[in-house]
Parts: sequence; C-alpha cells; structure tokens
Amino acid sequence: MKYLIAALVVSLVAAGCSSIPQAVDAAQRAFALVKEGDKAGEKGDLDTAIEKYEKALDLAPRAPRHRFAYAQFLYLKGVSYSVASHSIWVETEGRTFDAEIGRFVPMEKELTPEEKAEHLKKSAEYKRKAHIYFNKSLQQLALCDRDYKYAVERVPEAMAMVYVQMEDFNNAVLSFQRVLTSSRVRDNYKAKIREVIKAIRDHQKEVERNREIEVPGPPGPQGR
Repeated sequence: MKYLIAALVVSLVAAGCSSIPQAVDAAQRAFALVKEGDKAGEKGDLDTAIEKYEKALDLAPRAPRHRFAYAQFLYLKGVSYSVASHSIWVETEGRTFDAEIGRFVPMEKELTPEEKAEHLKKSAEYKRKAHIYFNKSLQQLALCDRDYKYAVERVPEAMAMVYVQMEDFNNAVLSFQRVLTSSRVRDNYKAKIREVIKAIRDHQKEVERNREIEVPGPPGPQGR
C-alpha cells in the first residue's frame, strides 16, 4: 500500500509541475537569471551580469525593477570604458595613474609620436564604446519611466547621472530638476540636488569662458 501511495504522490507532483502557468514559469526562470546576474555584478563581471539580465528580460519583459537594475549595469559598463579612455588620454600628456596613491603621476618615459597617436586612437575608441553603453542605459531607463512610472525620483536621477557622464549637462539638469518635483524626496536630499545643479551650471560657465579664451576673435585693423 505504501508503494501505491508513494506512486500517487509522485504523479500528483508531476501533474502539479506540468500545470504551472507559462508566465509563472518564465518569471521564476527570469528571477534565477537575475540572481546570477547580481552575483556576477558583485564580482565585477559586468559582461556576465548584462548577459544574464538580458535573458531575464526576454523571459519577463514587464519587470521594472529588473529593467532598472539592467540599466545600472549598462551604465557601469559605460563608466568602465570612460575611465579607460581618460586614463589612456592622460598618458599622451606624460602622466599615468598610480593606483596605490590614487592619483596621476608623471610617466618615467614619454610616449613617442607614434605611441601618442595610437593612444589617442584607442582613447577615442573607448569613449565611443562608453557612449554606446550610456545610450543603452538611457533607453532602458526611458522604458521604466514611460511604461511603468517606476520609482519616479530614482529614474530621472539615474538618467541625470548618465547625462553627466556623456557631458550632456542641459539634459542632466532637466533630469535632476524632475527629482525636485517628487514628494517622496526629502528636503535635505533636494538641497543636495540643488547643489549638484549649481555645480553643473558653474562648470558649464567655466567651459564657455575657456572656449572664449582659446578661440581668437576676428583680426583687428592692426592684425590685417
């Protein structure tokens, strides 16, 4: 009798498993992929994290939290390329980054003209890759913003950070200003956001002043 009962239990379990709705099964598999992606991200393996999240979103596209996290990994990948681009470019000016002291120091040997040209080419290539990932991140954040209205203050703030990396300061300010409209953001945090906006505006003014100095005006009567 006990064998008959065991067989019936097994058949019930099998029947139960086969009757799991397809959407639920997809959501469960997506969640497992997300966990794998998070573990990879914690180890600094951004490529694997991005791959796992892409597969998860293919299974469960209407998952705003997962999409937001995916956008963050894309942003971090872009930052990694941006940092590499800047580090290579700085070497063309005779400096290199010393990780032990956390600052740039003079290089022991200057680059040759050929090496400098190669560095500039590599720096431009990495900057382009950085912008590719930043654009992908913005696309995912726009989906969260448009379709899900997910954590309204977090989405525009994340978008603002991407725009800062892309040096698109006007859109960065507009996104930060949206954060200020949220009733869920505390006043002390809004004060910090206002400080960031002011810093961006001051930086823009400084850039414009430098451009005016660098670009000569039309020659005067004596310069002809």
